[in-house]
Amino acid sequence: MSPSIKLYMFPMSCSIASHALLKDSGLKFEAIKANVLDPAYRAEYLKNVNPKGQVPTLVIDNEIVTEAPAVLTAIAQLAPEKFYAGRPENTVRFLEWMNFLSGTLHTKNFTGLFRPAALTTDSAGEEGIRAKSKENVLANFELIEQKLKGVHALEDHLTGVDTYLVYFVLAAKKFGIWDEQRFPKYQKLFENIMQIPSFKATFKEHSKPVA
Repeated sequence: MSPSIKLYMFPMSCSIASHALLKDSGLKFEAIKANVLDPAYRAEYLKNVNPKGQVPTLVIDNEIVTEAPAVLTAIAQLAPEKFYAGRPENTVRFLEWMNFLSGTLHTKNFTGLFRPAALTTDSAGEEGIRAKSKENVLANFELIEQKLKGVHALEDHLTGVDTYLVYFVLAAKKFGIWDEQRFPKYQKLFENIMQIPSFKATFKEHSKPVA
């Protein structure tokens, strides 16, 4: 019997990577918009779903999976024939990508753009944090550009690395720091993934505001 699958997401957050991959899998699932910005909703979410208060959160039957790399890996395990985490010989490379994207690019560097106040007790220092974070993000993009060989990051097909990479372009565009001329290979990957029907449908869904 197929498992019950629920994905808690927030529009245009990093959860778009997991949402798009799950939609591409063809598995039956329920996508739930988690309005973690609403205090009342957040309190219930913290208590009953994810004590970290973050998205994405994947619920498989009664098993709760948190953190984007773990969620993307779980989706790959739910659809093993898709090789969303790469073939066995590329498991290490998948983990390498996940750690870099989640730990370095997202948490360490993009946080300074999203929430500079979370990194200092002095509001006067927030602008400097933003400036340094932008510099660091662009340096990370340079590393990604050097690493890419084609329109997919890991293998010759869609993986969780690809959908996660697309999210960071969307985030960079939000802050006005994306430069497609500077990162042509990354831009080509972005354009390719954005044309995949499952991602187009997910992007459209994420473009709708939270009720």
